[in-house]
Amino acid sequence: MEKYNNLTIVSENRQPQRAYYIPYASRTNALRQIPDQYIPLNGTWQFCWLECPLDLPEDISALNYPDTLPVPSCWECYGYGQIHYTNINYPFQYDPPYTLSMNPVGVYHRRFTLEQVRRLYLVFEGVSSYFELYINDQYVGLSRGSHLQAEFDITRLVHPGENTITAVVYTYNVESYLEDQDFFRYHGIFRDVYLLDRPFCHIQDLQITADVHNGITVEPTFTDEPLPYTITLFDPADREINTITDPILWNAEKPNLYGVLIHCNGEYIYKKVGFRTISTSPDGELLINGTAVKLKGVNRHDSHPRYGYVTSPEDMRRDLLMMKAHNINCVRTSHYPNHPLFVELCDQYGLYVIDECDQETHGVEHAFGLCSQAS
Repeated sequence: MEKYNNLTIVSENRQPQRAYYIPYASRTNALRQIPDQYIPLNGTWQFCWLECPLDLPEDISALNYPDTLPVPSCWECYGYGQIHYTNINYPFQYDPPYTLSMNPVGVYHRRFTLEQVRRLYLVFEGVSSYFELYINDQYVGLSRGSHLQAEFDITRLVHPGENTITAVVYTYNVESYLEDQDFFRYHGIFRDVYLLDRPFCHIQDLQITADVHNGITVEPTFTDEPLPYTITLFDPADREINTITDPILWNAEKPNLYGVLIHCNGEYIYKKVGFRTISTSPDGELLINGTAVKLKGVNRHDSHPRYGYVTSPEDMRRDLLMMKAHNINCVRTSHYPNHPLFVELCDQYGLYVIDECDQETHGVEHAFGLCSQAS
């Protein structure tokens, strides 16, 4: 069975999912969020459109690329494939784990140059719906889960000088049965692609907890043995502080955020966090910091009328400012994790977030005639 039809393989050689952060090489750049270990790979990629996986050559290096396509983008917005919307019905026959024999494949290819090699990661923020990755024509791994970060350690496959990336992206795969949301169905590399140049030993994941009684705690995990690290705190006015004893609380009306700067082995990670309590009253009211709050929310897709799933930071800010102008205080990320920046902007502008996990299977009910009927 082809890997894209095999649900037992969720990924190959993909790094474990982790907290979203970008590492920096200096304190100043971290606080100002000026990338210095981040190498963007967005832009124009070579592109080849194939009608069927059987059209792929056994040797990926033998493929020709007659076209180009911007990354990030959705290929339907550039004339490849068919733009369509469906809610309950699957866009293919119900025959799990199979989707369609004529399952179009888009192959992306580009070159990049390295001056030196430390520990190098390649990150795809979002790819629909499944892809296999090659570096310098050598197979790296695969990833499914359209709205998940896919991060690969490519250190041993690259060298100083020119290198190549090839991403083979399938329109459908077996996990498409689990991603049956009611929205326009787009495909391709639709979020950012970049390299992270990091020390060989570094923080891999971290949990930051803001407790109104105990302050801020940071629990990192490491790629190898534990490393020493330091933590610097900043108040909502961006002033460096030593401790937090009586935190200024966060809510949608006053989105106060504290800064947390973590320094470990020459790297800096900077995150913003807020203090708040969540509880319910005896009457079933939602209490934020002990005050009853009524959620006035909207559903939101990562969606653009021209570019499909591709939403820029300016698009996200415009959406949030429009919500705030209309007294919206809550947003539901229907029906999958939105771009990681969107959640951080919700912290900044003051919106409660109901996050979703990219899993709907209404098409199964429809296939068996189990959907409810209106009387």
